[in-house]
Amino acid sequence: MSTADATAAGLRVWARSHELRVRAAVELLIEHHCWLRRPDFVRPCVRRGGREAWIDWAQARKFINQGAVASSSEMAVLDLATALGENRYRLSITGAASSRLIAAAGARAAGEAP
Repeated sequence: MSTADATAAGLRVWARSHELRVRAAVELLIEHHCWLRRPDFVRPCVRRGGREAWIDWAQARKFINQGAVASSSEMAVLDLATALGENRYRLSITGAASSRLIAAAGARAAGEAP
């Protein structure tokens, strides 16, 4: 198992006990196949303990703000995952109707009809 795969497995263990927004952020990073393979991100932003690994969202935001070198799309994915993890959009307190509106707006913005 590669280091990135082991990190992904540990993140999934950790995310299972967290809110949906954290699970979504973790899955976005795993499925994107970029950031968990980059030691310059993993070293400062991913913590480990036992079978778990977790993202330090404050460190991830700092990593973004310090001007990480990556493509625009890679940075967009990291920024969105971090925003979800930080609860920037307050999804943890948003009701079902508003959550559906937010999801539909995201789909429209990405060119996908909801």
